[in-house]
Amino acid sequence: MRHHRPAAASHPSAAASSRETASEENALNDALVAFMRSANDAPEGVSPKLTVARDVRNGRCLRTNAPIGKGEKIVLCPRSLVITEEDAARISPLARKTKSDNRPAWHVLSAFILDAPDSFKPYIDTLPKKTNNVCEWNREGLDKWVKRASPATYQLADSLWRETQEAANFLSSLEGAPDKERCKWALSTTLSRMARLTGMPPDSEGLAPLALVPYADCLNHDASLPSGDRDGRRVTLSSRLPSQARGVLQTILKPNRDAAAVELGHLHFDEGENAVVVKAASFEPTSLEFWNTSGIDPRVQNATGKVLEVLFNRRKSALGELEQPSVERASGDDGDGTYKAGDEVFVSYGTRASGDLLTTYGFAPTHESNAFGARAGLFVDGELFTFDINPRGDVAEIPVGFLEACDTVATEINAARRANPPPEGPLAPAVGLDVARALIEDVVEEALRGEVDLEAALESEEGITAIADEFGIANEEEAQFLVEDLRRVFESESRVWQRAQTALAIYSRSMASKK
Repeated sequence: MRHHRPAAASHPSAAASSRETASEENALNDALVAFMRSANDAPEGVSPKLTVARDVRNGRCLRTNAPIGKGEKIVLCPRSLVITEEDAARISPLARKTKSDNRPAWHVLSAFILDAPDSFKPYIDTLPKKTNNVCEWNREGLDKWVKRASPATYQLADSLWRETQEAANFLSSLEGAPDKERCKWALSTTLSRMARLTGMPPDSEGLAPLALVPYADCLNHDASLPSGDRDGRRVTLSSRLPSQARGVLQTILKPNRDAAAVELGHLHFDEGENAVVVKAASFEPTSLEFWNTSGIDPRVQNATGKVLEVLFNRRKSALGELEQPSVERASGDDGDGTYKAGDEVFVSYGTRASGDLLTTYGFAPTHESNAFGARAGLFVDGELFTFDINPRGDVAEIPVGFLEACDTVATEINAARRANPPPEGPLAPAVGLDVARALIEDVVEEALRGEVDLEAALESEEGITAIADEFGIANEEEAQFLVEDLRRVFESESRVWQRAQTALAIYSRSMASKK
């Protein structure tokens, strides 16, 4: 699935440099709609209220031509058009060869894109020409800039980059396959468009299977919609409230995981419909619909709702305009509408860090617009620990096990010092909390230095052209957006780590007060 940001924080379609003419684009869009409606098992799959359009920044998108209300079915992609790994191997010889080599599912889906039957041509023809994600970057830019922006993002980017090169070599070596560059395009496109479909039988790893979902992947991302995280702490709206509100929900209620699995604004396979269904979502800060309220006294439910509303309003006041919903209500409705005619329809792709979005999907939102995805990762003794800051942005939550891992590092340091005493004499024993402070101080300084070096590079004679060359981006407009995205990743990372420093200081004071 292609991930994009709302108009206020978006950038041009990766296909901008090779965009079709208006007449060509309209013809391709019409063919895609006809393709969706041709399916015998769901001819009503395309809502008459939606039109495939081009956003100046986002590329292909879905816009309304009539008001759409919350919960209204906006996309229904029949099972016959949904492509899972098994489907791809069944109908595409190249995908079948790829699967027989025990390749990952997204490699198999990429092979399908390269070798799709003519019946899927209307879908293949609307795929972007470029995505500008890590699969298309040069190694130099990855090592020089992404590595400095985020340790965790770099590990993800490095892994995906290496996997893409190896997979492209493999695919291009198969009989009947195109050249390596075309195979890299397919891998890049698949990475940016595939989705995990809840409601379908799990894959071999016990996860919701990966799939390509035609037409639905024209829906772009809006971070203000429910996040879709289902870990019991961020079931939809709970991540949209300060930590006090999460505490209220966790104390009184339990997440309704069945409801969360089919929540609005997300792709979900509906067995009854035999199709992937998407329903319009709206920003509902105090709704309890995704929480299990059975057996709860109605008076308690009402009180809980009021507490949530107070906390939400307090948070909205703290964030000011940043917290305003990114979609307007349908004109003339009773307040339950989500979109008015002419609006672009969005869905949520979950809580994703800015660096993760840039690496995988080719864009990074601003720190403010992605407040719910403000997180950063740090490796300690080979284990990744992720720090989150709550949407109010006051402190970062210290991840479980982080301080224990720092204690282990401190123990190793003390053992090494005993084995090889320093010439200047014994040193004070290393303490885990000091190790934690030093590790976070290092990543803060590195992110801040990276921001300074990026600005210095832009002020040089070659400026943005040199950075674009390091990433292998030739289009000037795309290069400008890449630089802006890098700035956003640096900013988001440094803010998270600065809040992590605050959290450690608070923890240190609390421990000292107990002595």
